[in-house]
This record gives sequence, structure tokens and C-alpha cells, in this order.
Amino acid sequence: MSLTSTTSQPVLRTAIVGTGYIADFHARAIAKVAGVELVAVCDRNLSLADALATQWKVPSFASVEEMLANQKLDALHVLTPPDSHHAVAEQALRSGVHVFLEKPMCVSTAECDDLLAIAEQGGRTVGVNHSLLFEGAFARLRDHIRAGDLGPLDHITINCFIELALIRFGPFTNWMLREPQNALLEIGPHPISALMDLVGTLDEIEVKADRDLILPGGARVYPRWRIRTASGRTTADVNIDVGPGFQQRSIAVRGLAGTAWVDLDANTCVIDRKTPAGIDFDRRKRSVSQAAQIREQSGTTVKDYVLGKAKLSERGGPFSNSIQDSVAAFYAGLLGQSELDSRIRGAFGKTVIETCEQICTLASLKGPVTRPNVTATADLKPDVLVLGATGFIGRKLIQQLLEKGHTVRAAARGPSLELEELGSDRLEIMRADMRSPDDVRGMLAGIDHVFHLAATGSKTWDQFCESEIEPTRRLARACIEAGVKRLIYTSTIDSYYAGGGA
Repeated sequence: MSLTSTTSQPVLRTAIVGTGYIADFHARAIAKVAGVELVAVCDRNLSLADALATQWKVPSFASVEEMLANQKLDALHVLTPPDSHHAVAEQALRSGVHVFLEKPMCVSTAECDDLLAIAEQGGRTVGVNHSLLFEGAFARLRDHIRAGDLGPLDHITINCFIELALIRFGPFTNWMLREPQNALLEIGPHPISALMDLVGTLDEIEVKADRDLILPGGARVYPRWRIRTASGRTTADVNIDVGPGFQQRSIAVRGLAGTAWVDLDANTCVIDRKTPAGIDFDRRKRSVSQAAQIREQSGTTVKDYVLGKAKLSERGGPFSNSIQDSVAAFYAGLLGQSELDSRIRGAFGKTVIETCEQICTLASLKGPVTRPNVTATADLKPDVLVLGATGFIGRKLIQQLLEKGHTVRAAARGPSLELEELGSDRLEIMRADMRSPDDVRGMLAGIDHVFHLAATGSKTWDQFCESEIEPTRRLARACIEAGVKRLIYTSTIDSYYAGGGA
């Protein structure tokens, strides 16, 4: 730990590896913790690392090894895909760096055990961001239960109904879809950690996973999980459904003295208990009380959001606040300001994964299926090129082009299970990157018409210029040189920036 003598100066130097959607939430949370400074950002995609690094005015790196060699770090936030958590965290721990992992902690109990052993040997701390446990509505429920407001708990029902768009739209090579248990290992830690935080270790578990689907490439996924459990005298049902439907994340608790209803999406926790009034007046008083609780809590939620957006408050929306509070708890433990919060301890994260593995075993999941490969003939001469072919629109476009008798070349930067699933001998799949002049020349050979649907995850106008506009300009020039008859550009750039002077 890099301690300084001046309290106004940072005492902990931290970094982020993995610059996906959640990275900005972690960066903002770090900035709000006194005594902690973000000093570096890392991602294998250096352009994404550069974007976040520029925003926070810190250096960027393309590898963890390079970052650890060039930066003196006290802590590292690991925000990479779950299957890389162990490798990245192990590197950090062996370099004497504390780690804070996004859930799931790892993809197996064995990996969790290994990290905890390395951390103990080196005197380092492992934290896991179970952010749901820090959401305002859940935190209020937790406080009520610990205060005994509901009495001894009888039953808990946790619903996690939220569509996983990957199942419908891909990319089907995402880690969550590679094996049938992966979706549960990714999504399950939310409701399972919530249940175990409330009742402790689960003594009994029954599982039913169904509605399985076969995805492009033959992988199998189970959208619906029904889990029945017991812990002592308390029974509980956990229902997970990632198929299409109305979103609901809720927790219902029945105690001997009252009930609680938590709507995680609305950020409300409503307590219902009997009053001394007669039955008719009791019903009204309870209804009025519940309405008042919803009104007050919903008002606070929107107030926090508005003031946060206006930069008049350190608080923001419920999700942002949950990460802010979880990160603050992690550093409070590192700085010795309090014991490490039980919700983020590595040992708890390991128990959650152990329970999720048990659930997967009890579900008796079926494996993937083998699909026959249909490949293009050697003398194929495509006349249409589709860039951004693995996206939802790209796949539908290719289907229509094939149905109309065209011979198509589909270009993609990564694996293309989605395209292979189309199974046509008139489809040529080419691994290529439109940022490479050589790749572009190869893609355009013999092509008459080009459909450009490719897009990046750029977050700023400068990134759009570098990653989308300039490559498209170079593509247009290359099309002219190659004698392409028509370039069809499908883009949403104007919706990102419609101002003057661009």
C-alpha cells in the first residue's frame, strides 16, 4: 500500500482492466473515494483502453503484464469476461496487488479457491462486486430483516425475469452462450448472493431448467431456471427467466410478523405489517402506509438521479449508486476504516459460485449438438459484400440476398457461428478487418455491390471519427478504385452527432 504523509494526497493507486459498459461506473466510483486514485486503464482492445484513459487522463495499456511492469499499483478492478477472471486476478495477486472482481468471482469453485489461497499467502485482499446487494431497495430490506421487523423468516421468493438479448441477436460466441451452465454462472450470482446474504448457507436445493434452445453453432442454452431451496426453517424459490417478456426483478419476503415486497427496478422496498386497528381500518391504514413508502422512495430515487445528472450530488441512479457503495466498502476495508463488508468478501464470492455449480449439476443439463457444416465451393465468385455481417441486420440481409439468388461474401473480424448457421454453399465467410488496407482490397475483389453495416462501440465523437467515419471514407475510396458499382452505407452516425462544424 502506497501511504503518504499528506491526507489530501492519494494513498492507494488503482487501475481498471476491461473497458466494457461497466468500466465507466467503476471509474466514477473510484473517483468518489477519498484516498484512492485511478492511475491506469488496460484492455486488449487498445482503442477502447485509450478512450477511457483519455477521459480520466491516465495512461492506457494493452496487456496486464505491461501495466503491472510500468505502474506501481495497490489494487486492480477486474472487469473482463468471467473466464479470464482467474488468470488476470492471479497475475495481480502474485504482483502484490489487491483485486476487486466483477461477479461472478470466477467460473469454478476450484478457481476461487486458488485465488483465495494466493491472496492469503501474499497478504492481499480479494473482493467481489455483488452490486445487487448494495442497491438501495435491497439494502433497506436487509436492514429491516436484521432489525427483526418481519420476525423470523418463513419464505422468500426472488424473481429475476430479464431478457438476455444475446440469445436472440448474438454474438453467439459470447462466453455466456458457449456452455449451457454459463448463463447461470453469469446471471445466477445476483439472486443467489441476495438469498444467501439474507438466510446464509442453503441446506436443500431442487432445480428445474427448461425451455432449452439450440443456438447457431450448436450450443445449448436454458432460458428458464426454477430453483427451490431451504435454509433452516426458511424456504425460498428463485426463478430466473432470460427469455422474452416483461422485465421484473423482485423479492417477496414473508415473516411471522410482516411481509416485504422489493421492486429492484423501481428501487422500492415496501413493508406491510398489521396495525392495532379493526380489520377494515387496518386494511386502509396498511394500504396508505404502503403507498406512502412507494411515494417517498420513488421520489428519492428520481431526486438522486436528477441531482446526479446536474452534478449537484454525489449520488445518481440506483445502479450507479450500488457500484459506488460497493467500491467504497472495498476501499474502506483496504484502508482499515472498517472490516471488509461481508457482501464483497472473496470467501462469500466463492460460496456463491459453489452454490451455482451445485445448481447446474442438479439441473442435469444437456450438452451442445453437432451441426453439419456447409461450406462454399472453391470456385465461388461473390458479387455482393456485406460488412458487419454478424449483426442482427447483417444476418437478415444476407438471408434475403441468398434467397434472391445472389452469391455473397460476408466479412467479420471474429468468429462467425451466426453466418455458418445460414448453411449456404453460395456464402463465402471472410475473416477481415476494414481498418486494414490489405483486408479491404481482398474483400472487394470481384465485388459489384457493398453493404456497409459495421459499427463499433465508440463513446465519443473523436472515437466515432477514428473508428467509423475515417474507415468508411477509406472504404469508399477503395470501392472506387476496385470498380464497385454501388456502396450502400447503413449508419446511425447522424444520431450520435448532428451539430455544426463536424
